[in-house]
Amino acid sequence: MKRQMVTFTSVLVLLLTTFLLPPNAINKTDSVRVFKGNNAAPSSRRIIYVPDEFESIQVAINNSADGDVILVSPGTYKEKIVIDRSIFLIGMNQTTTILDGERKSDVVTINADNVALSGFTIKNGNFPARFGVHINNNISASVQHNIIVNNFVGVKLNYTTSNKIKWNHLSNNRYGIFLAHSSQNVVYANNVSDNGWNGIELDWSSQNLIEANTISLNGAYGLEIPFETPAQNNVIFHNNFFNNSLGVRVSSYMNVWSYDYPVGGNFWGSHVGVDVLSGANQDQPGSDGIIDLPYRIDQNAIDKYPLATRFSPLPPRTPKVNLSFSPVKPFLGDNVTFSVSMSAPQNESDFSYFWSFGDGSNGQGAATTHVYDASGAFLVNLYVIDHEEGLLTTESTIVIIEAQFSNVATYVVIGISAIAIVVAFAYLTKIKKFLAAIKKKRKIPKPYTSEQKLKSEAALSKKEINSY
Repeated sequence: MKRQMVTFTSVLVLLLTTFLLPPNAINKTDSVRVFKGNNAAPSSRRIIYVPDEFESIQVAINNSADGDVILVSPGTYKEKIVIDRSIFLIGMNQTTTILDGERKSDVVTINADNVALSGFTIKNGNFPARFGVHINNNISASVQHNIIVNNFVGVKLNYTTSNKIKWNHLSNNRYGIFLAHSSQNVVYANNVSDNGWNGIELDWSSQNLIEANTISLNGAYGLEIPFETPAQNNVIFHNNFFNNSLGVRVSSYMNVWSYDYPVGGNFWGSHVGVDVLSGANQDQPGSDGIIDLPYRIDQNAIDKYPLATRFSPLPPRTPKVNLSFSPVKPFLGDNVTFSVSMSAPQNESDFSYFWSFGDGSNGQGAATTHVYDASGAFLVNLYVIDHEEGLLTTESTIVIIEAQFSNVATYVVIGISAIAIVVAFAYLTKIKKFLAAIKKKRKIPKPYTSEQKLKSEAALSKKEINSY
């Protein structure tokens, strides 16, 4: 009994001690929702969803700040878009996220520095002289991975520098890409084909890089530098020129048409030649992918190392994104840490990471922390933006937040449990005492001895005889 009393006392003390501990010692407290970036400080950068938050892209832009990301779901958006701040405007699918100018105006005008535009079909910035994308008097815009069709000019660069026009498909425009008074821009790996007049035109523009584009089937020139609008000191190589009605016109202005051997120049569908020699002077035996004779563009322009076959640029990098979170089984009130890793080492400065936690909150950075203020299953989306390639990569996972008792509920449960144990022990003690008392009062006959048993049997036999 004494041992049982000690055990009971220990259990009771433990329960009561637990009951009296501070809240954090027995349960993780419910918390106001927070999220932090790489530097453990709240960030002002955010993701804006169209049409979830704003039905109009322009309204979303008007409500954005520098550095924000606007993600546009598939659909057709018939509006004139003017980007006047440094944002990312990204379509979720380039074939089904459509910006339609309805032939009334330019479709997209970029008037700010450091703008990224990718993932759209951009169309119907049509006559008179309307543009699909108009980059005007700015620096460092990126227009990548778009389909740009049915405009007077697909992409127009005007008094601008340090822009990237990459991996776009431009067709059924009057002009594909038009540079005017612009320098130090990169026009790379675009398909500029089936346009009504010129594929690419350079007017009063210099020191631009025109590389790895396929320029074909255009109604006039694949590339034109008009005599009236000089354009010089541009580097033009590794492009594929073929089946353009009037070929290429450069008006004898001095530009670079090939790099040093063995990098080579451009592929010219109209250049007939053989590749049996090699070397910087093409005088050594053996083929090298360069046609042995130079290609003369006009009297002053020569491609010294014309390519024997069409050039294929390396595809844009698409590193596999892996996301993880810990703890693996989070409870309500836990600090959940989300992190991302790449399949191959990358330059971190080339990427931005944006998180949607599924409860209306967002975060950013390769690692970020979030506290959920409700239990349930949450779809977490990670958006990785590659600044160099203009690509958006998405990855998703489900996070299940397990419910916990609130502090008050925990106290109540512990208190009731302690009381129940005390009452149960008291009843058990009373029952034991009651049974002991009954056992003590009950009289139990002593068993017969052998002599008593014989006397009893003899008396019974005598009684039976007398009855006869």
